[in-house]
Amino acid sequence: MAFFSRLRTQVLSWSNVTPLPGNEPDAVPSFQSWYAFDSSNNRWSPAGSGNNACNTAEITRRSTDGATTTSKRGSPGLVLITWNVDYSSKEPEARMTAILTHIQHSDAAADLIFFQEVSRPALTTILQDQWVREGWYVSEADATNWGKQAFATVSLISRSRFGQARSVKEQPTLGAIWRVKYPSRYERDALCCDIFLPSSSTLQVSSPPAASNTRVRFVNVHLDSLPIQPSFRPRQLSIVTSILRTAGCGLVAGDFNPVLPEDETLLGDNRLVDAWAELHPDHPGFTWGINGDQPFPPNRLDKIGMLGLKAQSIEVMLCDNITSSTSLQAKEGTEAAGLEQKEDNEEVIPWSDHAGLKCSFALV
Repeated sequence: MAFFSRLRTQVLSWSNVTPLPGNEPDAVPSFQSWYAFDSSNNRWSPAGSGNNACNTAEITRRSTDGATTTSKRGSPGLVLITWNVDYSSKEPEARMTAILTHIQHSDAAADLIFFQEVSRPALTTILQDQWVREGWYVSEADATNWGKQAFATVSLISRSRFGQARSVKEQPTLGAIWRVKYPSRYERDALCCDIFLPSSSTLQVSSPPAASNTRVRFVNVHLDSLPIQPSFRPRQLSIVTSILRTAGCGLVAGDFNPVLPEDETLLGDNRLVDAWAELHPDHPGFTWGINGDQPFPPNRLDKIGMLGLKAQSIEVMLCDNITSSTSLQAKEGTEAAGLEQKEDNEEVIPWSDHAGLKCSFALV
């Protein structure tokens, strides 16, 4: 079985022009499409197909505008936001809308957004959001790639910074996108994608490489939850690290669920740079349990690990609340003959039980 798994990976790597690790038989890649919203047909379509294939000039113009505008971009690097948006709390649509609005109006414009625990109602909200439709490629057009999962990871990449074809010179462009199934108690996976940076890119902090384009790989993860032994998290991050090293540089970001002592050193054990620890070694950087409502102490569940990249800044994006108006019905007995008493209540619901992370970075 290991032989056939390796052979399948080699074929997928060749056919998708994407280097993949050949020595991870328990990591199964499955390629998919990026999607862009096609306003003429009022639907999400694979990027590079149909009317979306004719948008190169517009994307190039937006990319040029985005590269020269500094009002919301404090550095020449890229900006990533990662956020576990909590699938289980009430009002997933309203909470998702609040998070998207917060990201839209944040000080530094994001180039990549990683979401974890996106429920199906929250995915619908993302896909119907006008700001997302106008400005972002999205990893999903529906929940087809999720199988029977109630929630999954979703990645977004800015159309103002990235084009669709590497033939467009002097512009960062999209590469492949795929999911990797790895050992998991919950059938979770790693959502991977590549981008290409031109050699003259201002995202270099040192001499540019000899190649005309630099492949940078990004992996969006929601590692297994709970302190269950044996833990699959070490193996999951080991596979992700192998995926990153095959590309040469990149990062992994998301919910690492470090709830066992062994989890605290996983990034270092895999020779990845912990962006938060690198820039804020004396600050705990909690992203969960901050408001004291959880039954466990605060923790830094969400992390960003880097290979061949240099973190320039990183900050915690705190949650606010939404107010949900509910109607409580009181009945006197199960057979109330239609006699109901309604009381209007307002319930305060946090956007998520996690805070987000925003990180700017550049190539080493």
